[in-house]
Amino acid sequence: NLYIDEIHELNQPNLVSTSSLFSHAQDIAALDDYVAVSEAMGTEGLSIVDVRNPSNPVAAGYLDMKFGGYEIEASGTLVYLAADVAGFRIVDLQDPQNPYEIGKYPTIPKLWSLALKDGFAYGGDQFGALSVLDLQGKAPRQTGLYQPSPETDQGTYTCPNGDWLFGDITLYDVSVSGDYVYAAAGVNGLQVFSVVNPSKPTPVGNLDTAGSAFGVAVSGDEAYLADYC
Repeated sequence: NLYIDEIHELNQPNLVSTSSLFSHAQDIAALDDYVAVSEAMGTEGLSIVDVRNPSNPVAAGYLDMKFGGYEIEASGTLVYLAADVAGFRIVDLQDPQNPYEIGKYPTIPKLWSLALKDGFAYGGDQFGALSVLDLQGKAPRQTGLYQPSPETDQGTYTCPNGDWLFGDITLYDVSVSGDYVYAAAGVNGLQVFSVVNPSKPTPVGNLDTAGSAFGVAVSGDEAYLADYC
C-alpha cells in the first residue's frame, strides 16, 4: 500500500490517503509531483504515482524490469535502483507516464541498498560487500569494492523474545555522510566505511547490536539504527 501523511504537526502526523496500487512495495522516492515505488516478489518493476492531489494518488506509469527492485534513490528526473540480481539500474522519469531505463551496471550480485553523493553511488549487497560506482561518465562504472571474508553464513540465533534470525551479513541499508558510509549490516550491526578514496572503501568501525540491523539514517554526529530482535 501507499500511505500519504501530512506532517505539519510533527507530533501529530495525519493520514491523508491510502492506496492499494502495489503488490509488494519495497521502497519509495519522491520527485516533486510524483513518487517512484520499487516492487519485488510478484510484480517486479518500478511504479510511478501522481501525487499532485495527495488525497487521491493516481498510477501514472510503470516499467516492467523483470527483476525485483529494492532500495531506490532519486535525483532530478532520474531514479537509481538497487535491483537485486540485476545489479544497479538507472531510470529516466522525464516523462512519468513512460519511464525508461538509460543505464545499468548489472554485475553486482544481489544488490539491496543504495546511497548517492557527489557523483558516486554506494551500494550494499547480500554478501556484505560495498561497491562504489562512478556516475560521472556516459555509463556507470565500478571504481571501488570492499569484500568481507568469504564466510557469509553465520547460522541462526534466537532473540530474547523467542524470535529467531538468520545470521546473514547483508548490507540492508546504507547512508553516506561526509567521507563515510554507514551500513545496517544484518547481524553485524552498524558498520562504518571510509570512502575518502572512493576506489578503496575501507571498514573503520563497527557497533554490534542486539539483533539484525535493517535500516540506518545519519544526521550530524548521530546515526539512527533500526534493529530487529
